[in-house]
Formats: sequence, structure tokens, C-alpha cells
Amino acid sequence: MPTPIETHTRPEDVIVRFVHFVLSPARTRLDIRLYGHTWADAREAFLGDRNKIRRDTYAFHKVWDRIKWRNKPDLASALIVAGRSSFSGRLCWDAKRGKWEYTTGQYTPTEIRRAAYQVALSAETVLKNQDSQP
Repeated sequence: MPTPIETHTRPEDVIVRFVHFVLSPARTRLDIRLYGHTWADAREAFLGDRNKIRRDTYAFHKVWDRIKWRNKPDLASALIVAGRSSFSGRLCWDAKRGKWEYTTGQYTPTEIRRAAYQVALSAETVLKNQDSQP
């Protein structure tokens, strides 16, 4: 498992940058103009996406509350490892640039929190597996 030291970034920075990256309001800002030609159609689709983002944010926070207290180097390493395999590896740590990257699939605002939830859930699994090893 790579350590944050191998990324030349402090573990605390990896964690803080992850949380800031996925919870940044700018990443989930929806533009109603992209949702349709009539107000009724646009409003329904817009509210559906907004509610999906809220549910994904809530799910992320539930998992994050279970793992955020972990030892910083272990948590940072688990996030890096989980980012490579979760959500098709679209949310991952770029060690050279020292920041989190997201590769867009369809529409970033509706995907980023789901990706963060999947990475956090996988990191939780990595941490549990690490705890169960002698």
C-alpha cells in the first residue's frame, strides 16, 4: 500500500484536500439552463438532480463520520488506494501534482458526491482489512 510519504504530501493534506475537493459547492453547482426548454421540464429534472446530490452527500457524510477519526497516515493511504479502484478510478490522487483529480463521466455535479461516497466506502473496507491483519 503506498504511503502519503511516497506522494511527498503530508497525510493531513491528502485528507483535507479530499474533503475540500468533494464538498466544494462549486463542483455541485447546477445550471438550470442545461435542463430543458420549458420551465416545467427543466424544474423537474433540476430538482431530481438536486435531491440526488443531497442523498449522495448524506451517504458520504455517514461513511466519512465512521472513518475520519482514523490515524491520518492510514486514512490517507486508504483513500489513495480506494480512489484507484472505486467508481472506475475517476476520483483519484495525483501524486505528482499533489491534488485530487476527477474524470468526468456525464455531468460532474451529479457524480462527484457519489464518487466520493464510493471512495470513502472502499477506504473503510481497506481500513477494516488492515485492522484484521496480524
